[in-house]
Amino acid sequence: MPGPKSMHVKVNSMESEMEFVITTATTGKQLFEQVIKTIGLRELWYFGLSYVDNTGQESWLKLNKKVKDQDLPKDQDKFEFNFRAKFFPEDATDELIQDITVHLFFLQVKEAILNDSIYCPPEAAVLLASYAVQAKYGDHQEKHVTDIQKDIEHGKVLSKRVKELHPNFTAEDWAKKISDWHAEHKGLIKEDAMKEYLKIAQDLDMYGVSYFSIKNKKGTDLLLGVDALGINVYEKDNKLTPRIGFPWSEISNIAFSGRNFTIKPLDKKSPDFVLRVDKPKTNKAILAICMGNHELYLRRGKPDTIEEEMERKLQEEHEQKLALEMQAHQIADENKKLLVQKELSDKMSKQQVETGQNFNFASNSRHSANESNHEAEDHIDEENAEMVLSSEGVAGMDSELNRQTAVAQDKSLNSKLKELSDDLNAVREQQALTDNDKIHQDNVKKGRDKYKTLNLIRKGNTKSRVNEFEAM
Repeated sequence: MPGPKSMHVKVNSMESEMEFVITTATTGKQLFEQVIKTIGLRELWYFGLSYVDNTGQESWLKLNKKVKDQDLPKDQDKFEFNFRAKFFPEDATDELIQDITVHLFFLQVKEAILNDSIYCPPEAAVLLASYAVQAKYGDHQEKHVTDIQKDIEHGKVLSKRVKELHPNFTAEDWAKKISDWHAEHKGLIKEDAMKEYLKIAQDLDMYGVSYFSIKNKKGTDLLLGVDALGINVYEKDNKLTPRIGFPWSEISNIAFSGRNFTIKPLDKKSPDFVLRVDKPKTNKAILAICMGNHELYLRRGKPDTIEEEMERKLQEEHEQKLALEMQAHQIADENKKLLVQKELSDKMSKQQVETGQNFNFASNSRHSANESNHEAEDHIDEENAEMVLSSEGVAGMDSELNRQTAVAQDKSLNSKLKELSDDLNAVREQQALTDNDKIHQDNVKKGRDKYKTLNLIRKGNTKSRVNEFEAM
């Protein structure tokens, strides 16, 4: 009998293109593993392979099904996938370990901000641009101003919306503003500049949120937002300001049947939170996103000692490498220098083996948990499914309620951003304001930010919030 036929696959990551030849017997998991091995990524639990399905909708490749059996576009010589973050950490600076993971998140979030998939106010856009410039060019030099100006003209550091809001501001004017901030980041290495970028970006209202169109019993068109912090309900035309919120700690289980999606609260006195969608397939996507985010929520509350050990070893490896390199530079005798360099090489090789073993152990542990999620996802029936979301034993639940934005924590930065906002407001074309600009301005006037809003929409018992949803 003839063997499996070959399939040509192209995978786009945020920094490269990869091509693979697979067979009709290849599973999503096997393709995914080829990709992460090529990239050298170990924090694989955040990522997935997305593609445009045969209906023109974005979908995620299921790991436990054959690639050919999924709803791929028909009659293509080469199938294309995007390697992207599917789930986002609550705190990127705290949770992401590998430099490559930080880099991929940085590139994906930056792209989303530049194309306005994540709304970013102009003053924050300038600050973020300065960190992006630091990551790209290193410490500020006058010659970089011209390079920044070119990046602005080509849409690489500021979104089209931000520039159109200030039509009298030239690329040179923007480059000067960004350069002023860039000069303050002196000494910040590339990896730390990217982390600082994510530290600011993760406080934006739309960061890490997956949105789905839903309705309540009255038939009102609404949006459901799912992210690392829980499940929120939005008005149809406002993705920035949720109206009702349910943290993961308040949810007992989630299920769907046909076009109805049910969220069962832990509060026994509360009625179920039932929403409706146009297609059962949407419910399956909601369930999958909820499962993945809840899994990461549990892991944040139950620290993984293997990961902590992995991070500690990476830090030790970095510090010892610097110390040995410094020692080598200080030795004048060439023979001794060679011996020290050999010692450096031997120690680094040994540590890399040890770290690699820990990485593999942690990755396998995480991968197994990830697989159980994907197995549950893959075996969800198209018409109905249910998933228990236990939060038992999780420490520090709803810690975001006591959290402040990075800007709010830094009075000096807050003051400088306020000054920049006033400067930009003076040259802003008010008629060019988008709906999101107006919503953001209204939130600022009311003294709201991402975490203050979460505090507000979670007030009252679960029953009152379910009733509010039905009244929308």
